[in-house]
Amino acid sequence: MSAKRFLNSLITLAAALSMNAQDAVLGSFYVKFEEPSRHFSQMRANGQGLAESRRVDSRMLLPVDKNEALQAYAPAKYAYSMHVGEALDNCFRMDFKNVADEAQNDALYRLLVERFGKENVEKVPQAVIMEAESSNMPNDPLLHLDVLTGGWHLNAIGFDKIYGKYSGNPDIKVAVIDNAVWGDHPDLQIKPENQYFAYIEEEGNSAPPSNVSQTEQGESMYGNMGAEWSHGTHCAGLVAALSNNGEGVASFASGVTLMGARSADNEPRTMTRPFECILWALDKGARVLSLSWGSYMPSEVEREIIENAVKDGVVVVAAAGNENQDLPVYPATYEGVISVGSVDSDFQRSDFSNYGDWVKIYAPGGYLKNEEGEITNTSDMILSTTYCISQQYHLDGLTEVDGLFYDGKVGTSMATPLLASVVSLMLSVDPSLTPAEVTEILQSTATKVDGLPVDPASGVVNAAAAVEAVAQASVGEVTEVALSVYPNPAADWAVVSCSEPIEQMRVMDLNGRLCNVNIDGQKVDVSHLIPGIYFIQIETISGVKTVKLVKR
Repeated sequence: MSAKRFLNSLITLAAALSMNAQDAVLGSFYVKFEEPSRHFSQMRANGQGLAESRRVDSRMLLPVDKNEALQAYAPAKYAYSMHVGEALDNCFRMDFKNVADEAQNDALYRLLVERFGKENVEKVPQAVIMEAESSNMPNDPLLHLDVLTGGWHLNAIGFDKIYGKYSGNPDIKVAVIDNAVWGDHPDLQIKPENQYFAYIEEEGNSAPPSNVSQTEQGESMYGNMGAEWSHGTHCAGLVAALSNNGEGVASFASGVTLMGARSADNEPRTMTRPFECILWALDKGARVLSLSWGSYMPSEVEREIIENAVKDGVVVVAAAGNENQDLPVYPATYEGVISVGSVDSDFQRSDFSNYGDWVKIYAPGGYLKNEEGEITNTSDMILSTTYCISQQYHLDGLTEVDGLFYDGKVGTSMATPLLASVVSLMLSVDPSLTPAEVTEILQSTATKVDGLPVDPASGVVNAAAAVEAVAQASVGEVTEVALSVYPNPAADWAVVSCSEPIEQMRVMDLNGRLCNVNIDGQKVDVSHLIPGIYFIQIETISGVKTVKLVKR
């Protein structure tokens, strides 16, 4: 085992112990209030906490509570509505200031259960981030380094095959819910209205704390706050870094509307308010959620939020975890979520990745191995955007990104936003896809790998095949004039049906080049065309109309 892998194993073990030692956020509880409640009804009538703002004065929820023991824990001034659609409209997160340790947290929990009933009170799970420490291409310079092959994780799943054919649709909003996201990174450029800091419940900035240095380089990754706080920014770049902008790296979903939400307060590895971030993103119309964190502690409130989001058409992508075990984590295993494991460049499971048939799919999140299939101290990791200048690559002696706000990281944390990027491009091609359809397409087109511990229907994501499958399935009429092609997909001949007389017809490929095909009336001979997507352009009295054709 290399030195890097040994250190990663130690860190993975430490992360697992830390996660199991504190499963709940101290002083935070989900409380469901009974209906009908006079005070709750009053808030609903006033629109407070249920529409414009989720913040509610705690005194309106507990107006006559005389429990001195409960009051001694100092309830926060405001509670937070957890409603999602028509569900959980009487559920609030309540925070208490005077809770110093788990014993006090347990005592407070018992008081709340006594007051509201066990079925109505939950501890808020403590989520931690899932980072394991340690040709036809755009002009983004870090994809073309001689020593670093900065785009290996993209090309491994087909980026070079589909780049330029499809682009991200700005109507598709993709939310990275993480410790923090530096929206002003030149390769991200997230608009202020698409950034959120849950701890203060304000839009405009999702960046790490301002006192965290962006330029300090240490002798070790341990305790380097710039690197720790870069987790969310790294994930955001994997989702939707701007492609072909002469800057840094690229992504599958460049062009979608990227959203960043900061869930951490002062500690970069603990996610204190991830579900408040999720609710903000849902309120803002997010179509994809990228969640590179998790907990081994389930929550009925959080499960209901996730399942309602999926029911409403939101695709939720979540990390499977980095403890090298067959132990499901949450929210990755809630119904309808796409749980993501990590593989190295050889498509073998990364040695840190959780595994099992509950994992819906794998994506690159580990190392680029050498010709002998080994991980070395200079093995490329997953390169993406960061809040601070390069730390890990600098320590590894890969100096090509020294002084730049890019670095390598590994983990199911990285595999997750990469998969979310593919999903976002699929939805850009066909926004009508449901979460179930997205999952089915991803799994049916995935690269099957013998021995990979995954859902038997799945494997390693094949982005090119998945997006092309969506494009082929979404072939249809694109004009108000009744226009169709039969059969579609076509093998040798296709017949064009149009509600107006056809004056002229031509066939073009995806690059707009005219294809030399025989046209006989309304019949098109496509027998010699290679399989793929084409456009039939038809001139009628109403003008030029276009319809897609898929060649089998």
